[in-house]
Amino acid sequence: MKTTSIVCVLWSGLALSSAAQSTIAYYDGPAFPIPSYYALDEDTGTIDFDKDGVADFSLFGGVAMTTGFSITEPYYIAALNTNNVLCRGYNVVVMPWGTLIGSAPPGSAGWSNNIDGAILTEFGETFDSGGVGIFPILLGSNSVASTAGPAWGGPLSSGQEGYLGVRFYAGDGLHYGWIHASLAGDSTLVPSPTITDWAYETRSNTPILAGALPLAALSEPQIVRPQNLRLVWPSEIGRAYQLQFKNQVDAPDWSDLGLTIIATATSTAVDAPISGSAGFYRVVRVE
Repeated sequence: MKTTSIVCVLWSGLALSSAAQSTIAYYDGPAFPIPSYYALDEDTGTIDFDKDGVADFSLFGGVAMTTGFSITEPYYIAALNTNNVLCRGYNVVVMPWGTLIGSAPPGSAGWSNNIDGAILTEFGETFDSGGVGIFPILLGSNSVASTAGPAWGGPLSSGQEGYLGVRFYAGDGLHYGWIHASLAGDSTLVPSPTITDWAYETRSNTPILAGALPLAALSEPQIVRPQNLRLVWPSEIGRAYQLQFKNQVDAPDWSDLGLTIIATATSTAVDAPISGSAGFYRVVRVE
């Protein structure tokens, strides 16, 4: 998965761009597991996108539901106040990186203000009919053997990750954003669904791409050797970056230039070949 990190534009005649500016507010956590309904403190996880002291969304586990000898515990996200989450029916839409989040929902999705919560994922397990306690999650004693599971289902299934599309209202109007959810690990260990990071577009009524990150400050490009443009950007040691190119600003796709670059310092430089009379370059962080 690639997440846009830095953009640099080279114009004909070598009129080079200045340092990029960003309109995306990004929060790298801290990551938190969505608390189960049966957690001792019964806390919920909340996200306050614009840091105004009022929570915009709440994430929590629901009461386990039983059918015969099966038990299912759902996990939800609720849009607080007049905010919205992208849903299909009662389920949250979990989108891949790069999906456009805006006024027109993708596919059959729609904006929902389900204050009771929309389902993100569900944990289920089935037990045999012997013994007294068939609900080990609830009773913690007299439990019997599991015959199927444990297993995760719903929009976010075991081992998966994706982005939730959200929108919230601030003093200057409506803002679009994304929440990154993950359910990695061995399902037999009963991992909790985790919220890792989130971001929103600070310009009102402006769409955002799922997973989009702020543009990083970019040093002024220089021609150090003929037919090559040296690009320098702040980097994170150990992170992977990919240089990309397109020859027209309205071209739909970017092309990779060279191999992935692993940063070994807090500043990384690469010489990009100058091709044609005009070109557009960017560097993306590869997850």
